[in-house]
Amino acid sequence: MTPTILKEFRCKNCNKLFFKGHILEAIIEIKCKNCKSVETIDQMQSVTP
Repeated sequence: MTPTILKEFRCKNCNKLFFKGHILEAIIEIKCKNCKSVETIDQMQSVTP
């Protein structure tokens, strides 16, 4: 099995790691447990078959 490199998604205010993953198309809103700020992660890409 080949290792997959995952992108890190972090808080813009305190740099706390939210999660690691590969997002093709999504808009995610997440609240940082450390500094309580609300972040929006917008990953919209065109996917061709």
